[in-house]
Amino acid sequence: MGKDVEDSDDNMSEQDQQGEVVPVKNPNYHKIRGSGRGRQWKTVKNMIGLQKFELLHPSEPTYANIGAPPSTKPSKKLSDISGDVAQYTDPRTGLFFSNVEEFQIIRYLTPDVIEQYKKLRGQQSIIS
Repeated sequence: MGKDVEDSDDNMSEQDQQGEVVPVKNPNYHKIRGSGRGRQWKTVKNMIGLQKFELLHPSEPTYANIGAPPSTKPSKKLSDISGDVAQYTDPRTGLFFSNVEEFQIIRYLTPDVIEQYKKLRGQQSIIS
């Protein structure tokens, strides 16, 4: 270990003798002065306002006309009574519920009210 230290000292003395100076900092580097707050993120609304639509071809995608494909994730089941995330389905009625209290409410509903809940959700019954 002592030899390594001596070798590095020899190298330093050789560099000093040759007159070579190794720059630590780039002399051409200049810090860009700004507000100092960092990078500001632009919202989609700002991006739409900044785009020059008249210069673009109508078929080019922009933030205003870009279309997203349908989601591959299944939609969340929401409770038909409260609107909370439903983990359970009543086997008799097919209504979604999230807790025991909602299940008790569903059991006391009449068939016409159950049909109205299903119609609101967009599910039609097979029996008419």
